Amino acid sequence: MGQMQEQCYVFVHDKDRLSSFFEEDADLVKRRNDLTRKRDRLSKANAAMANIQVDANLRGGPRAVRLTIALGSAGLGLQLADENDKLVVRGYRDMPDGVVNPGFESGVEVGDVIDQVNGQQASTFQEGINLLKALPASTVATITLLRTKKKS
Repeated sequence: MGQMQEQCYVFVHDKDRLSSFFEEDADLVKRRNDLTRKRDRLSKANAAMANIQVDANLRGGPRAVRLTIALGSAGLGLQLADENDKLVVRGYRDMPDGVVNPGFESGVEVGDVIDQVNGQQASTFQEGINLLKALPASTVATITLLRTKKKS
């Protein structure tokens, strides 16, 4: 045990060995930076593709769908995303056992764009979120959606 402590003491106090121990390998640093740049580019490209998809679908002539939704205590039960500053439905939230998902039950579909809440325009993502947050729990709301996919 005494010999190991002495070796540790010598190592810690040998500035050259200690600095080389903590020195980063230049190749690893370069690779890490390259991978970080690639990850960032892919993330931006993915967001851009989602925006292009939403824009292309809306240009194809969306149809307005008006739904009346009875909100539960947990709200609409929807997973929403900001895509090109539009409020887009991306899925349904899990609900507690025995509780029906209001969004799913009322006919909201993945890919729908929320356009109006109780007749008030949701021009941007944040406006739509604010309108939805203002809805009292356990009430009825009228949501106008822009639906881009054709019903089969």
